[in-house]
Amino acid sequence: MPGTDTILRFYPDFDKKEFIKLIFDESFEKMELKKKMHHTTGCLHKTLPESYLEALEILKKTAPYVKGIEAMFCSIKTSRWSLVI
Repeated sequence: MPGTDTILRFYPDFDKKEFIKLIFDESFEKMELKKKMHHTTGCLHKTLPESYLEALEILKKTAPYVKGIEAMFCSIKTSRWSLVI
């Protein structure tokens, strides 16, 4: 997953294997796109720092390198977290 390599560049503690394992659980294939996006966002939330500001900094650094559908996951993450804060 190209986006995961970009996250690793800016957050060396990112557990890429765990992130991918969390995404591709037994229900993933049956999900519609929007559900997959929210599911993946939740997995990202579990594997980035708990601190909103730390995670946001990582996503801001990653964003210029992430293209296409992967970029949609970053925007959902920031909007989802900002609603929680």
